[in-house]
This record gives sequence, structure tokens and C-alpha cells, in this order.
Amino acid sequence: TKYHGNAKSVTIPTKVGAHVVIGVSRYTFSDNKTLKSITVPDGMRVDGFGACNVEKIYFKGKATLGYETFSGCKYLKEVNLPPNLREIPSGMFYGCKNLKSLTLPEGITSIGGDAFYGCSKLQKLRIPKEVNYIEYNPFAYCSSLTGLTVDKGNPYFAHGPNGELYQVDGSHAELIFAGAVSGDYVVSK
Repeated sequence: TKYHGNAKSVTIPTKVGAHVVIGVSRYTFSDNKTLKSITVPDGMRVDGFGACNVEKIYFKGKATLGYETFSGCKYLKEVNLPPNLREIPSGMFYGCKNLKSLTLPEGITSIGGDAFYGCSKLQKLRIPKEVNYIEYNPFAYCSSLTGLTVDKGNPYFAHGPNGELYQVDGSHAELIFAGAVSGDYVVSK
């Protein structure tokens, strides 16, 4: 069922009559032109906001998020992720071209492929110390991403002076994201 209201802000209810609301189905808010912000209460399952026009999404506590939860939300500028989130699945923010910054909660252990694909305005992202796996191309077409940093306590990844990302293995490092640098690119020894 789609939301057809004209409110600018919606808080998902925890009950409708005698029925407990347990989640949000994929595409519930797609195609709605007036809704700008959604608040999700603690304990919800969110299959996805798929291609909605919302600018802000707030989680009031723990939540279970589905694959490609925010995919296609091209107007999304701000989201606070639930604190219990342990992975950023493949395609989670695919095409969220207006997302400028995001704070990944502590406890995230993996970032899926194409997770931030096409987030062309994303400027800053911190990789928490618990991240031990990053799949292929998570930052493809993130043309503004110059503030990529890795927590000092992370033994698996490191960032360079130009916002590049390296996968670290003992005394070796492999460049896995070159950052949004222009001109000549020099990898220092």
C-alpha cells in the first residue's frame, strides 16, 4: 500500500487501532511529491524507501534495514542510521545523489558493493574501526568524496592524504579507491 497523503512530515505509528505496526514495505513512499521527512520509531523493519522524494529520514532507535533501503532516493540529504546496524548492504544508498555526509554507526563490519554508487555530492565518510570487509566499487561515481577517513584502530583499511582508501594486509597495502582527486595522482612511498 502506498502513502497518498499530503503531509510534509510523517512519523510511522507503532500501532494502528489494535494492530502493532512492525515495518515499512518497499516503495510505500515512492512517487509522493509532498513528503519531505520520515521518522521511524524504535524496533521497525524497513524493507526500503525506494525512489521516494524524501530529504530526511530519522531513526528513533534500533531498526532492521533491507537490501537497497535508500536506493533511488535522489533527494535524500540527511539520514541517521540505526545504532544496531552491522552492515551497509550492497546498493543501500545507490543513486542518492544529494547525500552530502553520513555517519556510519560504530559496530559496522562490512560495506557492500555499490553501497554508495552515484552519491555524487557525498563529501565525507568515516570508516569505523570494526569494518573488516569492503566489497567491490562501494564508492563508484562519488565524484565529491574527498573526506574519506578510516578510524585509527582499524587494522584492515587506511586512508591516504588525498582521500584514497587502501586495504591493508600486514606490511602491504592495496589501493581500492582513488578518491575524488583531480590532476596528477602520485602515490607516495
